[in-house]
Amino acid sequence: MSHCMSERGFCGNSLPTLGVELELQLVDAGTLALRRGDGLFADLPTALASSVRPEFHASCVEINTDVCKSVDEVGRDLEAKLRRVADVAANRGMSLAWGGTHPFSHWKDQVVTSDPRYRTLAESYQETLLRQLTFGLHVHVGVGCADGAIRACDRIRDYLPILLAL
Repeated sequence: MSHCMSERGFCGNSLPTLGVELELQLVDAGTLALRRGDGLFADLPTALASSVRPEFHASCVEINTDVCKSVDEVGRDLEAKLRRVADVAANRGMSLAWGGTHPFSHWKDQVVTSDPRYRTLAESYQETLLRQLTFGLHVHVGVGCADGAIRACDRIRDYLPILLAL
């Protein structure tokens, strides 16, 4: 059961939950250069439509887990989706890669996804945003109450520099 404190906008969970967003590079299988994911999303099974989507740059795909109850569940969820996306990408001559940024493809050569929201952001922030050719991993942790969220953030604070460096 979820507990929501509307005055703060915090919605808690009765049990701890996890969710992961993984942003992957779409690379040419031969050259390993970043490549637009043209057609990739149309080829994916409709069951993945809410979990797999284009990101800001057309050479990035985001894969999201469902809300999970354990790390093992996250692993199973992500593994199944990664395999499906990797298979579709391979059929189009692409591979999935992951790293903070690409080692040799330049940000100036990347195309922004056609999503109107991303186009508006690109127009508003221009080079400041376009230069951020990064591929992230976001872990969402659901906790029971706002105080619990603050305690979790306090406990992880000492590890943040190490996590950011990784």
